[in-house]
Amino acid sequence: MTQISRSEVLARARSWVERAVPYSNTGHTDGYRQDCSGFVAMVWGLGDNPSTRMLPGRATPVDKAGLRPGDILLWVNPDPTEFGHVRVFGGWTDPARTGYWVYEQTPVQAVYREYTWADTTADYVPYRGNTVVDDTPTTSTPSDPPTGVPAPPSGPAPEVTPPTRTSVPPSAAPVPDGAELVQPQRIEQPVAGARS
Repeated sequence: MTQISRSEVLARARSWVERAVPYSNTGHTDGYRQDCSGFVAMVWGLGDNPSTRMLPGRATPVDKAGLRPGDILLWVNPDPTEFGHVRVFGGWTDPARTGYWVYEQTPVQAVYREYTWADTTADYVPYRGNTVVDDTPTTSTPSDPPTGVPAPPSGPAPEVTPPTRTSVPPSAAPVPDGAELVQPQRIEQPVAGARS
């Protein structure tokens, strides 16, 4: 099982936001399906494209207090014939943990935006990817956030390696200390709500 650091997870998520990768249930970018669960497969560097219903088998549940950037919030639709939805947790907007940032692949395109915890239904369950590991404190260095995208600083967005069982994702600069609490500028992007 290939491990991936939190800083690399966030850099990979940011790469689709910066490239404005369009949402699609059938299209692929970098070898990954362009829907919400394909996005999680890409950011976690998985070797395939699991559905939202399959993601719990690749992750471990965590509680709200344990959420860290690079974890996910997953809603599995109780109707097996319908789509669920998943978001990549980007960090808390405030010390009271009333709001948070997510990277999300949703119509029209990949976005980075804010939600309030009150607006997050109890149906969204926090999970930590089984391959996601913390960055080592000795390599944690701050850097400037990307232009125009309110993302946690994590160095340049990497080229994303298409999924293969033997590929090792490219490395990225680590997440700076304190990345659990990010304070980016609010962005407004017209995004239709849809589930994948």
